[in-house]
Amino acid sequence: MTKQELISQIAEKIRNEIPEVVKAVSLPVPKLHRLGRFDEEEFVLVISDIQIGHKTKTFNIEVAKKRAEVLINRLSKITAIHRASHPVRNIHLFLLGDNIHNETIGRFLGLDEFDVVVKKQVFEGAIPILSRIVSFCVQTFNKVDVWAVRGNHGNMGKFAATTTNFDDVIYEFLRAEFRNQKNCVFHLTDNFFQIATVMGHRFLITHGDN
Repeated sequence: MTKQELISQIAEKIRNEIPEVVKAVSLPVPKLHRLGRFDEEEFVLVISDIQIGHKTKTFNIEVAKKRAEVLINRLSKITAIHRASHPVRNIHLFLLGDNIHNETIGRFLGLDEFDVVVKKQVFEGAIPILSRIVSFCVQTFNKVDVWAVRGNHGNMGKFAATTTNFDDVIYEFLRAEFRNQKNCVFHLTDNFFQIATVMGHRFLITHGDN
């Protein structure tokens, strides 16, 4: 067995066992009343390149968490404004990858830009942040569709398969966490792109590095 085959096999085992170790949540689905009288719309929220693990003068993992709360606050206000004029029952989350920055010094970042190791990037940064956003959405909208593709920073190196990516691991954890949430659907793919459908319209989503 080659090193590449071994890494891919380990990654696949982790993905298959995720639902057994992740506690599933069950959050209340909102009952929406008195929505506006104009034509119904659906929201699309694009989240890309959070880059947890990258440190600058103005950004680190704690700043990313605070910015996620700002995003949720703004989304709440914008939703209320729109619902005053027309129904907005559903939301689509486009997750476009690079949730973490990785820790490959010299390839993705310099040593002085390194914030936290991949374990913390994934389990203390990306997963809690995205989980918080999805949790807010499932309690605010009748249906939440999560469309996700991987980026390039989650790649595990030249000895791993191109489809072995930390972004995909993050998405599998999130899907496992919300597996019992009846108004939340995850659309995951093994490809670097997928076609999302919003109110009958199709959108090509991809990270853009291919």
